[in-house]
Amino acid sequence: MWPKTQALPSSTFAKNTFEHSLLKQYREQERPPLEQHSREIRELVTCIHGKLFEPGLNVKMVRELCRIRDNNISSRFRRAMGQGIKAYIDNHRMAAAGILLLNTDLSIFDVAMEVGYSHVETFYQVFHRQYGCTPGVYREGSVSELKTAQ
Repeated sequence: MWPKTQALPSSTFAKNTFEHSLLKQYREQERPPLEQHSREIRELVTCIHGKLFEPGLNVKMVRELCRIRDNNISSRFRRAMGQGIKAYIDNHRMAAAGILLLNTDLSIFDVAMEVGYSHVETFYQVFHRQYGCTPGVYREGSVSELKTAQ
């Protein structure tokens, strides 16, 4: 489903000038169905997916982008989506990071930058919390599983 691609030199991964084609594909395919949700939740999810891989995306930025002044929006989002805004952002970023790790030769640093983490340490922490291993082990584990299957 996700074609293997070659890594470009790190210098070409300047934010806002290039988004990896797999991330574009992820952004288009992984948006949840929103018909049953309120206009406000639909707007929030659309806003989040539009900026998903931008560094600094957080609850405050989402509220500002959507021009929402209500402090209870996080609670309503959690009730509607089953998780908070921050967790929603992190879960989607980690899913995209997993796709990049398994389907590209990008360095872990470049994967972290591509999915919106400006600090690789934060990326490692969130990744480990999500997958229970480091990005390198995740990538190598999938490679050894493929080798064993052949």
